[in-house]
Amino acid sequence: MAKKVINKESIIQAYMDYYLTEGKEPASVYHFAKEIGSSEEEFYKHFNSFKGINNFIWKSFFENTIEGIKSEEVYETYSVREKLLSFYFTLCEVLKKKRSFVSAKFPQNPKEFLQAAYLKTFKDAYLIYVQDLVQEGMDTGEIQSRGKVNNKYKEALWAQCVFLIDFWIKDESENFESTDAAVEKTVNLSFELMGASALDSILDFGKFLFHNRDKYSHERAK
Repeated sequence: MAKKVINKESIIQAYMDYYLTEGKEPASVYHFAKEIGSSEEEFYKHFNSFKGINNFIWKSFFENTIEGIKSEEVYETYSVREKLLSFYFTLCEVLKKKRSFVSAKFPQNPKEFLQAAYLKTFKDAYLIYVQDLVQEGMDTGEIQSRGKVNNKYKEALWAQCVFLIDFWIKDESENFESTDAAVEKTVNLSFELMGASALDSILDFGKFLFHNRDKYSHERAK
């Protein structure tokens, strides 16, 4: 009997179904291809591994989120803070369509998710997106430029993203209202920390006193 011809979409759906039914990945590509009535050769025309499937799935989550927020003309008028809020709210809506799979794949320890190999495409795309937001924020004054610390902003925001996905997965509130609140509070806090804060004012004043110490010493000596 001829092997069933499959495409990228059918492989992804079959993989998700298998993972949710069995609670684990197939033992091998051979086993998986046989399960879906196809062949290894056909599988490898579309993906080189199960990790490749997962990377594609998560990259599509990101791309669908970006497509969603940028389809709204008002998005370009948002502040950087509002753009990030819009991203997270839309991401949660995108993930909701595959909530069972996302919940099943997400590790018990969120720290594992920070460096998960199957998230590489999602993480890389996210970091590029938030780096652009950070630069825009520094241009508009929403985010304070702090020299070498600037390079840490995007990684801190990646940790924030992982935290919010983990929170959403564990959220049992009606209509995920707790997640909505967590998104707002987390993003607002991050912009308070990245923006000009009281600490910056104290450090700036300290630098001012340091650079003018000779003048003040001279005045006191009179």
